[in-house]
Amino acid sequence: MDRCEPIEGSPGMPGSTYRMVPKTGDMFFVATVLARELPNEVRLRLDGKGVVVSITDRFREMSPDVTTMISEEEFRFTGLFSRVFGFIAQRSIRNAHRRHMESFKDFAERQVRDGA
Repeated sequence: MDRCEPIEGSPGMPGSTYRMVPKTGDMFFVATVLARELPNEVRLRLDGKGVVVSITDRFREMSPDVTTMISEEEFRFTGLFSRVFGFIAQRSIRNAHRRHMESFKDFAERQVRDGA
């Protein structure tokens, strides 16, 4: 991900929305923070062209410097082309999502460390 562009609300707070802009390609998502219960859980909804992703991320502190993230994703594809593409590209989609969630996990850890 290249950057997140705030659209509405305070980034990372419930109800806030932001645009996730990729480094390459033109597929972007508008993310909505549904719930933020740090340091334990974050729920998001990502809206993209032909796909909606519901995400629940749970964080477990393993030590003061290590956090494990458990991520549950539900992908809903709209339209025939999106469904076929989604089926074919499942692995790539999940890998890209994993990278995005790792970035978000790092953000969440910084917020907890900094007391935000």
